[in-house]
Amino acid sequence: MQFLSTIWIFIQDQILGMKWLSSLIGKFLYAIGLDTSGKIGGSVQFFIYDVIKIVFLLCVLIFYHQLHPEFLSTRKN
Repeated sequence: MQFLSTIWIFIQDQILGMKWLSSLIGKFLYAIGLDTSGKIGGSVQFFIYDVIKIVFLLCVLIFYHQLHPEFLSTRKN
């Protein structure tokens, strides 16, 4: 049971939470000389992270709607 809990925590944090993306953006900003622990660096990291995440989720929604248009239809039959 501990194994399943560990797998679920990994999926929740790394895949659904996209923590890997946040750390990747933080490393990139640190490499170009922006300190992410400050107000400006943290704001830039959050902005880039959220823009990428929102665009990705919109793409998933649009792709899903292309495959299954009947689930999101507003027409009444």
